[in-house]
Amino acid sequence: MKLLLRKFLNLVKYFTILSCTIIIISIGFLSFRELFHTNKGQSVSHGTRFNGTLERGWLLPYRGENYGSFSGISYYLMDNAYVNNKVSRSVLDSYESLNNTISNDCFYYYMECSDHSGGNLYLHRSHENGLSIDFMIPKQQEGKPYTFLDHWGLFHYFLETDYLGNYKQRYSLLNFLNPLLSKIIGKVFIPSNISNDFRKVADHILALDIACKKNGISIKQVIIRIEFKEKIFSTPSGQKLLSRGVYFAKKLPPEVNEMHDEHYHIDFNI
Repeated sequence: MKLLLRKFLNLVKYFTILSCTIIIISIGFLSFRELFHTNKGQSVSHGTRFNGTLERGWLLPYRGENYGSFSGISYYLMDNAYVNNKVSRSVLDSYESLNNTISNDCFYYYMECSDHSGGNLYLHRSHENGLSIDFMIPKQQEGKPYTFLDHWGLFHYFLETDYLGNYKQRYSLLNFLNPLLSKIIGKVFIPSNISNDFRKVADHILALDIACKKNGISIKQVIIRIEFKEKIFSTPSGQKLLSRGVYFAKKLPPEVNEMHDEHYHIDFNI
């Protein structure tokens, strides 16, 4: 009996080592492009954000002093951090500017961009030509920066807020398993007093608009939950966005509107 148990444990050990080796090799293989990518040349964005491709896309840095990718899986395994070179320069310039302003207490996350060659992007209907980026909305708790939910990676897309930007204590992605599980996860992991920080959203979009103009491009449109616009425009930077004529989507289908409650989508003109 002991001999059989020893053989079984050795077999489990062998398959565990083999499985871990295969996983590590697979991750390394899938991450090869990002690990050794060099940004060079002028990008070419073909078509539209709904039907397009990208040539010589530039890979955004995984992490900087005050910014980073929201997900290692999205960045390294899904190839979803490529943009047109002019967009890349503008995004990085905006983060550098923010690091020297009143928003230097915030760590900003960019989310899904485009695939290295554009085309269809998993879970998105757009983002096909390197001219679109999703940005995570910074959060606050009683007026202070709150970051725990920022580390949910791809699962961050499924967080929900009310029309005021207060996070709901539920995680509806789990409703297909059991609605009760959705509520339990929400109560345990999502505090009741977390809300979007619209001042920092406005600060970022303003810095990005300034950087775009410097690099010869512009913001085509900002897509964010319609009810949030009034809160953004009530901030000092929001007032400047109004005077600069930065376009915010005026009407969205209900399902699209609700999807843009924890992030905002920006399209660029080149």
